[in-house]
Amino acid sequence: MYLSVIVLAKFMSRKYLQHWMLFVSAVNLLLQDIVSENDVLKAEIMLPMFLRDFPKLYPARSLTYNLHNLSLWAVGEVRRSVLGEFRFSVRRL
Repeated sequence: MYLSVIVLAKFMSRKYLQHWMLFVSAVNLLLQDIVSENDVLKAEIMLPMFLRDFPKLYPARSLTYNLHNLSLWAVGEVRRSVLGEFRFSVRRL
Protein backbone atom coordinates (compact mmCIF):
# COMPACT_ATOMS: atom_id res chain seq x y z
CA MET A 1 0.00 0.00 0.00
CA TYR A 2 2.89 2.34 0.64
CA LEU A 3 3.74 2.27 -3.04
CA SER A 4 0.30 3.65 -3.79
CA VAL A 5 1.28 6.86 -2.00
CA ILE A 6 4.38 7.23 -4.19
CA VAL A 7 2.45 6.55 -7.39
CA LEU A 8 -0.57 8.68 -6.50
CA ALA A 9 1.61 11.62 -5.46
CA LYS A 10 2.07 12.32 -9.16
CA PHE A 11 -1.67 12.47 -9.82
CA MET A 12 -3.39 13.70 -6.65
CA SER A 13 -3.47 17.12 -5.08
CA ARG A 14 -1.92 17.44 -1.63
CA LYS A 15 -5.22 17.34 0.29
CA TYR A 16 -6.34 14.13 -1.43
CA LEU A 17 -2.95 12.50 -0.97
CA GLN A 18 -2.86 13.38 2.73
CA HIS A 19 -6.34 11.94 3.09
CA TRP A 20 -5.26 8.69 1.39
CA MET A 21 -2.18 8.55 3.61
CA LEU A 22 -4.42 8.42 6.69
CA PHE A 23 -6.00 5.23 5.38
CA VAL A 24 -2.71 3.67 4.24
CA SER A 25 -1.01 4.40 7.56
CA ALA A 26 -3.87 3.07 9.67
CA VAL A 27 -4.26 -0.13 7.68
CA ASN A 28 -0.51 -0.72 7.71
CA LEU A 29 -0.47 -0.40 11.49
CA LEU A 30 -3.28 -2.92 11.85
CA LEU A 31 -1.94 -5.49 9.38
CA GLN A 32 1.45 -5.92 10.98
CA ASP A 33 2.34 -9.36 12.27
CA ILE A 34 2.42 -7.94 15.80
CA VAL A 35 -0.05 -5.14 16.54
CA SER A 36 0.60 -3.23 19.75
CA GLU A 37 -1.97 -1.38 21.81
CA ASN A 38 -0.32 1.85 20.66
CA ASP A 39 -0.77 0.81 17.01
CA VAL A 40 -4.46 0.20 17.61
CA LEU A 41 -4.86 3.55 19.34
CA LYS A 42 -3.18 5.37 16.43
CA ALA A 43 -5.36 3.55 13.90
CA GLU A 44 -8.47 4.34 15.95
CA ILE A 45 -7.61 8.01 15.49
CA MET A 46 -6.67 7.85 11.81
CA LEU A 47 -9.53 5.73 10.44
CA PRO A 48 -12.31 7.94 11.87
CA MET A 49 -10.46 10.99 10.51
CA PHE A 50 -10.35 9.34 7.08
CA LEU A 51 -14.07 8.56 7.27
CA ARG A 52 -14.99 12.01 8.60
CA ASP A 53 -13.19 13.80 5.77
CA PHE A 54 -14.36 11.50 2.96
CA PRO A 55 -17.67 13.31 2.28
CA LYS A 56 -15.85 16.65 2.28
CA LEU A 57 -13.56 15.52 -0.53
CA TYR A 58 -15.60 13.17 -2.68
CA PRO A 59 -19.10 13.27 -4.21
CA ALA A 60 -22.02 11.59 -2.44
CA ARG A 61 -22.09 8.75 -4.99
CA SER A 62 -18.65 7.75 -3.67
CA LEU A 63 -20.04 7.05 -0.21
CA THR A 64 -20.53 3.31 -0.42
CA TYR A 65 -21.23 0.30 1.72
CA ASN A 66 -17.46 -0.28 1.90
CA LEU A 67 -17.07 2.95 3.85
CA HIS A 68 -19.77 1.78 6.23
CA ASN A 69 -17.89 -1.48 6.74
CA LEU A 70 -14.68 0.43 7.35
CA SER A 71 -16.43 2.55 9.96
CA LEU A 72 -17.49 -0.59 11.84
CA TRP A 73 -13.99 -1.98 11.65
CA ALA A 74 -12.54 1.34 12.77
CA VAL A 75 -14.64 1.65 15.92
CA GLY A 76 -13.64 -1.50 17.68
CA GLU A 77 -13.72 -4.67 15.63
CA VAL A 78 -9.93 -4.76 15.86
CA ARG A 79 -10.24 -5.22 19.59
CA ARG A 80 -12.54 -8.23 19.09
CA SER A 81 -10.00 -10.27 17.10
CA VAL A 82 -11.79 -9.81 13.79
CA LEU A 83 -8.56 -8.33 12.51
CA GLY A 84 -7.08 -11.79 12.16
CA GLU A 85 -9.94 -12.84 9.90
CA PHE A 86 -9.59 -9.65 7.87
CA ARG A 87 -5.83 -10.20 7.52
CA PHE A 88 -6.43 -13.77 6.38
CA SER A 89 -8.91 -12.62 3.75
CA VAL A 90 -6.55 -10.00 2.41
CA ARG A 91 -3.60 -12.36 2.13
CA ARG A 92 -5.63 -15.02 0.36
CA LEU A 93 -6.61 -12.68 -2.49
